[in-house]
Amino acid sequence: MTGPVVLTWTAACLISYILGSINAAYYWIRWVYGTDIRNAGSGNAGARNAGRVHGKASFMAVLIMDAALGALAVVIGIMASSMDSLLPGFCALMAIVGHVFPAQLHGKGGKGLAKATGGLIMLAVSGATASLWLAVPGSLVLLAFTHRSYIRHSRRK
Repeated sequence: MTGPVVLTWTAACLISYILGSINAAYYWIRWVYGTDIRNAGSGNAGARNAGRVHGKASFMAVLIMDAALGALAVVIGIMASSMDSLLPGFCALMAIVGHVFPAQLHGKGGKGLAKATGGLIMLAVSGATASLWLAVPGSLVLLAFTHRSYIRHSRRK
């Protein structure tokens, strides 16, 4: 890869991580209810816990916002590269990583399912098939990892 390509990939992946780390459950519940979602319900900063604690409207709002951010990360990857590139898939994965391990929340995010859903739907709709071959297994591995670590953490309580 040449210098400009490396810079483009780095910038797109960094922007995707930042988009992924915008945790809709944390910010929505903080804005609407004035509480920290991580201190209620299961302690997870995700759509399911937002719905469990604050009802269906909060669940839907958080789900839509998180999925839209995952899709936006893929759009950035598509705009920064050609359709046959793997960059959109890497952008989808970086958005999931950002959601699971957000820097501003000290690595305590959600499980990444909504971000993965939005990103994978955008990859499928856009026809970025090479990226789908990367993003689907990568998303499944990330989701399995986060689900297992969440289960281990909840058993310790």
